[in-house]
Amino acid sequence: MKGSSMESEWRTVQIFLDEEMTGVFEVQVSNTNSKKLSCSCNTYANSSKCRHIRYVKNAMDNNSGHYAIQIPATATEDARDISTAEEWRNFVVKHAKVIVL
Repeated sequence: MKGSSMESEWRTVQIFLDEEMTGVFEVQVSNTNSKKLSCSCNTYANSSKCRHIRYVKNAMDNNSGHYAIQIPATATEDARDISTAEEWRNFVVKHAKVIVL
């Protein structure tokens, strides 16, 4: 986002826990193109497709292209001081609901 305090090209929008407890994966959205998604799982690394991306895309399709991050109301205090993509990622990791797939 040019001119924005979040300079990084990508921002984390969802953390997933594998249902077999084999890993934790992050889905990120491009700051410049919200249709561009990336996932840290091995399936995505091998094929550029995965169930985590599909989950986020489906949620975005049902919400006018936006992904709603589920956080408790008490987390708003921490959100005030976010100025970098890394601080945003840390906020998501700390407060957002983790999805098990």
